[in-house]
Parts: sequence; structure tokens; C-alpha cells
Amino acid sequence: MRTIATLAALLILAASCARPPAPTVEPNAVAPDAEAPMDGAAAGSQLALGTPDCPPVLGADDPDPFGQGTDPALAGEWVGAASQFVEGDLADRTGGLYLDQDAGELVVIAVGPDPDATVDEVRAAVPDEHRDRVVCRHGAWTTSQLQRILEVAVGAVDGPSSGGVDTVRNRVTFALETGDPEQVRTAVADELGLDASAALVVEVPPCAEEVGDVPDGATALPGGGSTCQGMDALATGTLVGDVATGCLALGTGDLEEPLAWPRGWYVTADGVVHDHRGEPRASLGDEVALGGGFVPIEDDGGCGFDGAFLVSSLDPA
Repeated sequence: MRTIATLAALLILAASCARPPAPTVEPNAVAPDAEAPMDGAAAGSQLALGTPDCPPVLGADDPDPFGQGTDPALAGEWVGAASQFVEGDLADRTGGLYLDQDAGELVVIAVGPDPDATVDEVRAAVPDEHRDRVVCRHGAWTTSQLQRILEVAVGAVDGPSSGGVDTVRNRVTFALETGDPEQVRTAVADELGLDASAALVVEVPPCAEEVGDVPDGATALPGGGSTCQGMDALATGTLVGDVATGCLALGTGDLEEPLAWPRGWYVTADGVVHDHRGEPRASLGDEVALGGGFVPIEDDGGCGFDGAFLVSSLDPA
């Protein structure tokens, strides 16, 4: 799995990201910089989400509403103008917006005690013929608050992870490949309050669950990269290197590019590279096609490089 479904751009996140001073995140608030964390139980009763004209955001079990086609009316310039208005003038009262292609609607996530008034402002900002297409869903968190929750989650882990803002459900989704999900929730609760942790969904994706031990006689490959996502640059050449050290490279003519690998990958004494599930992928001397990209690497396994082509896929050329 290379991506986590979000409506924001997917971020491939490094645990070494700096953590700026944290404003308190308070749900249903106009200003995102309250002085003290809100008690989770109290916040739950502060504002019941939903009005007759602005139902709550979709739940975790509701299907994504994007549809299979493209409504021509939702491709007009008015959609971009509405998006700029929501993300600019109404940023402190909205959690973003999305397009429901099947219904032909632009859905605004309104935040705060008067969601209907917020969406009425959006309708007033678009041409008359499109106003009926602007509809409302009532959320608890602004986009900036959700992004701050995501930042704190990133800083709480040491290892590959990915995440993003799920606009449709007004929450943060976070895929943790190593470590304890509860550690992430606790870090967010400690820094931003209990309610902020309630807006965070942490999961260990299936692509990260089957990481076994390196067998006796095999050598772990350096890199410690993600087993769930990676860059899509394509490189081809001959797989070369030293099985004793695990320092492998991609030979292309007279050049050899050092390689880094997803966590759990290893090479056996007979020169066969295995993935984190123990499946053989290629042998030294093979012509291979690699997916991935060049990045700085902290775990060089003693190979002496500070940057390498981080492999995300390995197939015969």
C-alpha cells in the first residue's frame, strides 16, 4: 500500500520533524489558540453536531461520497473561487470542503455553533445558478487544528509513518508502521488536550504487520524505510554488492548508486534479496527495475553513505 486515503495531499512523514510550540487545540472554537486544554467529557457536551440543514460529517463506516464520474458543473471556475473563500476568509470556521460528484454538490465542513450561517456566506459568494449546489456538513475541527494534531502525531514516533487530514470525516488519519499507537494518542492528548486525541485515528496498516526477524546467516539491509509507501521514480540496472555487509548498489554502466531498503529486508549468503515478509525478490547479478527515490539516509548500516536510492519496489527488469 503506497498511500493512505485522505482528501489532503498525502504526507510521507519523518519522525525527526521539528515540533514548534503547540497552541492548544479546542474543538468548535472560532479561535484556535485557547489557553488551556479542554476536558474531553466537557467538550462532548459543549456542542451537539448537526442541524436540520447541516447534518454531521460522515462517520467512519460511511462510504466515500466522491462518485465515479465528473459533474461538469463542478468543474467551473466558481468551484475554485469558493474553495479560496472557504480556505481564506472562513478558515477559522471551516474544516475544508470536498466535491460529491454523484450528487453534484460542493460540501463545506462548517465548524462552530452556527454552521448554517457559515455555509450561507459561501452560497452568497458564488454565482446564483450554483448556490443550490453548496451544501453543509457540521464538523468539530478547523483544518488548521487538524493539521496541528497531525504535526504532533508525527513528532511522537520514531520510524516510518504517514498520515493526513480526512476532510470528509473531519479527522486525522495516521498510519504507524513501528511503535505503539497509544503512544501517539497520548502525545496528542498531553500536548493538545483529550479532545484533540479523539480527532485522531491511528492504525497499523496491513502492509506493516508482517515484519519478521532476519534469518540466521542473512544480513539486514540498511535504510529502515517504509514498507507501505515510497517514491515512484524508476531506476534500472544490475544489482551488485557485498552480501557480508549488506552494502548493495545499482550498477548502471560505470556508475554504482548505493541502495537503501525498507525495514526488514535482508540478503542471504547466496546473494538473494528478500523483502520484510521473507519473499525472495532478486539476486545479485540480476537486471532489476527499482521503484523509489534519492533521499538522505540516517541508517547506512556502516556502508558509508549519507544519501541513497531508497527502494520501494524491486522487480526483474
